Amino acid sequence: MVKVLPKPYFLFGDCLSVMITGALACIVALAVTPSGWPMILAMIPAMLSGMIVALILAPLVFVRYFGAMEVMVPSMLGAMLAGMWAGMKLTMSGAGYTHAAIDGALIGAASLVFCYLFNMLTQVRDTKVQHERSD
Repeated sequence: MVKVLPKPYFLFGDCLSVMITGALACIVALAVTPSGWPMILAMIPAMLSGMIVALILAPLVFVRYFGAMEVMVPSMLGAMLAGMWAGMKLTMSGAGYTHAAIDGALIGAASLVFCYLFNMLTQVRDTKVQHERSD
C-alpha cells in the first residue's frame, strides 16, 4: 500500500511552511540581489539568500510542529528555486515585493508537489522490489 498524503494537520503544515518560506526567500533574494547583474550571476546570491532563509526559518519555526524531514526538504528546495527565480526575474524586469512573494509561494507549493510525487514514485518502486524479492 502506497501512502501518498499525510494526515490533514501535517499536510496543512507542509503547505504553510513551504509557501511562507518560498515567499520570504523570494523577497530576501529580491532585496539582496543587485539589479544590474547578468542573469547567471544574479542567480548565485539569490539562491544563497533563499537557502539561508530556509535554514533559519524552517528549523526555528516549522520543524517543532510539523516534523523535520517533511518540512526541511521541500522548504530548502522551494527556497532555493524561489531565490533563483527572484534573481533572474529582477534582471529581466523590475519586480515588486508583492509579486515576488506570490511567485515564491507558488514555487514553494510546486516544490511540495514535486516532493510528494517523488516520494510516491519511490514507494511504488520499493513495493515492486519487495514483491520481486518475495517471489
